Amino acid sequence: MRAFLLNLSVVGAISAALVLADTRPAPAGAAGAAIAGGIVGLAVGAALSRSQRHDTVIYVPGYQPPYPPGGYPYAWGKSFSPRPGVICYQIQRACYDVGGAYNPKWTARTFMLQ
Repeated sequence: MRAFLLNLSVVGAISAALVLADTRPAPAGAAGAAIAGGIVGLAVGAALSRSQRHDTVIYVPGYQPPYPPGGYPYAWGKSFSPRPGVICYQIQRACYDVGGAYNPKWTARTFMLQ
């Protein structure tokens, strides 16, 4: 209801400004009024955008994860290192550098040439 009243007041203010507006060409020094109008418009837009807050975390009633925390199958924890600086995961059939970047050379050597 509050957002509706805010929107209604903004529409009313804009309508009143259009009705009372002078249609003659603006004098040369009207740039300040245009800038002030732009600032007021930005303030109204910011106020309207703040009124629409949404939750970013969604909870689904009754959802149970497939495994308890820390209880993933044993295969997910199996990793090995064919050389220092490279970690391979059997379940993914992929190898990564220590920094986390995918390493196609060691992936091919380890899993695709078998």
